[in-house]
Amino acid sequence: PADCFVDAVLELSRFHYPGLEQLAPRRRFWQSAQVLALLACFNPANVGRRVWSQLPTVRCVLEMLVTATWAFPALEPAAASGSSDAAATARLVTRKSAEDVCTEDAKLAEEDKLACYRAMDQVAMTSIDEATREKLNEQLDRAIIQRPTGPARTPVQEVVLRLRKWEEDAGLGQLLRLSREPDFLLDCLQAAPSAAAAAGCGGSEAGCLVWLPGVLRQHPSTAALLPEPTLCQLLLGSFGDAAAVAGGGAAGLTGLDRSCMVER
Repeated sequence: PADCFVDAVLELSRFHYPGLEQLAPRRRFWQSAQVLALLACFNPANVGRRVWSQLPTVRCVLEMLVTATWAFPALEPAAASGSSDAAATARLVTRKSAEDVCTEDAKLAEEDKLACYRAMDQVAMTSIDEATREKLNEQLDRAIIQRPTGPARTPVQEVVLRLRKWEEDAGLGQLLRLSREPDFLLDCLQAAPSAAAAAGCGGSEAGCLVWLPGVLRQHPSTAALLPEPTLCQLLLGSFGDAAAVAGGGAAGLTGLDRSCMVER
C-alpha cells in the first residue's frame, strides 16, 4: 500500500497530457516531494523506507530535516552508508560537493529547457483551443523532467524555508532521528568522515560533525540514539579543544551538550 501511495503521488506531479508525461510543472514537483517527505516523517517504516532508498530528491529533503541543515546538499561527499539499506542506496545516492551540485544543476537546467522547447513545439502542432494551449505553454515554461530515481534536485528557497518552519513548529527531524528501521540518523552519521576532513580534523568520524552539536542543543535526548563511538568522539573533541568551546565554534559543545552525553 505504501508503494502504491508513493507511486500515486509521483504520478499526480506529472503532466497529464499526451506526449508530456515525462515532464512535471516545477511547483507540482516540489509539492509532491514535500508531501512525500512529510508522510515519511510520520510513516518511516514504509513510506520513509521507500523514498529514502529509491528517491534521491526526497532523500536529500529528509537529510536536511535529520541534520537541521538548511542548505543543499545537507551532507557533503562521504563513504557509503553502513545501514541495512546501504546496498540499495549506494547505487541511487551519490554524495556531491556544493561545487558539483552547481555543475549538475546547470546541466539539468539545460536538459529541462530543451525538453520544454520540444514539448512546446508539440503543443503548437496539436489541435486544441487557444486557452488550453496558453495554459500548457505557461506551465511548460517552468517545467522540469520528472525523474524520480534520477539525480537529486536542488530545492528552491521556498521549499527550504518551509522545511525549516516544519522543524521549528513540529520537530519533524526528531521523528526521523527516532526511527531505527530505517535508521536515518545512522545513515547521516556515516557522512561524518568527510565533514571531519572538511573541518581539518583528521580522521575523527564524529568529533568534527558540523550539524550534530546543533541538533543536540535543540534535542538533548538525541544523545541516547547515538552510537557509543560517536559519543566518545564528541566528548573527546569537546574536552580536548577548550578554545573552540569557549569561542562557541560550530564543532564545540556546551556544558548542557556534554552533560546529556555523560548521562547517556
